[in-house]
Amino acid sequence: MDRNKATLFAFFVSGLLFTSVLVVSTANALQEVKTLSPTADSDVFSEFPDSNRGRQHDLRLEENAQESLIFFMFDLGGIPSAATVEWAKLGLLTEDAVVYSALVGVYYCSNNDWTEDGITYNNKPSFTETQMDSVNVTTAQTPYEWNVTETVKSTLLAADKRLSLVLRADITPAFIQFYSRQNPFNPSYYPELVVQYDAPPQTGIYIPKELIIIAVVGAAAIGLEIIYLNRKRKKASSSLGSSSPSNP
Repeated sequence: MDRNKATLFAFFVSGLLFTSVLVVSTANALQEVKTLSPTADSDVFSEFPDSNRGRQHDLRLEENAQESLIFFMFDLGGIPSAATVEWAKLGLLTEDAVVYSALVGVYYCSNNDWTEDGITYNNKPSFTETQMDSVNVTTAQTPYEWNVTETVKSTLLAADKRLSLVLRADITPAFIQFYSRQNPFNPSYYPELVVQYDAPPQTGIYIPKELIIIAVVGAAAIGLEIIYLNRKRKKASSSLGSSSPSNP
């Protein structure tokens, strides 16, 4: 390989590397799954209209001639507004007590001014009567999920990225306990909002370390080849000079 061919080869490798970088950069819109814990959760009871239970380790639904509700608030600020949401689910784990099974529905609350330490039945915010999803809760120590995809989509487009959700048992009697975010047993028992989305493409150029290694090795190989060719050419020129006949 002469110097011209080596130079062309170097340009070819560089062009291949640059093209690979652009491909990787273009394809860098990845699918992500984010799991969020609530920033606030509490239950409220009509039987105790002025009581606050925001610091309890459990969240209860008791529908024995009394209304009970569970409120959650999530902060969606960590999800890009331009993200394309594939699905979103509210996940809860039942505690030891599921005395009466119940069909539990999830509802949207547009008012995010309530606080975990201040909410009671008497001052609770209103919420929509349109049910987003419902699940038949029957078993203790079991995870349950509610589909809240459309509500998460609309919340990401709003200025306030906070989302409030409400649970209510739609059949009576019921007595169900879920773990709250204050449970002292295990963080994996916390209520959670799981969102899968396609993140918008990142700006700039992302270069994987594998391509950097290839570029360094390729450049070193090309450099050594050029050095070898130069030495070979000098050696050949020296040989020709020494074999030339001397003048009389």
